[in-house]
Amino acid sequence: MEHVAGADLHKRVTQLALLRDGQPPSQARFANDRASVERALTRLPAGTTIAVESTGSWWWFVDTARRLGHRIVHSHPKLTKAIAAARLKSDTGDAVMLGQAAEG
Repeated sequence: MEHVAGADLHKRVTQLALLRDGQPPSQARFANDRASVERALTRLPAGTTIAVESTGSWWWFVDTARRLGHRIVHSHPKLTKAIAAARLKSDTGDAVMLGQAAEG
């Protein structure tokens, strides 16, 4: 089974949603420092596909995730625009939407 997650990156924190078949997504919020990100990403199943919004501050997160053996998918700009325009906006919801986009 492929493991999929969505990461809603912000300047100081990241909201991560791990999608699991037939279960509610697992959510984690952590600081955007290297130690916290590594700790969170090492808890994910090996080879997890992580969807990330393409932002000005994504590169170090992507490098860390790849080094830990995860696969990165950059969100399509139209999806990012849809997330930004959503009426019910939340970091947890945004992370889930990114993960669902990575599924396919």
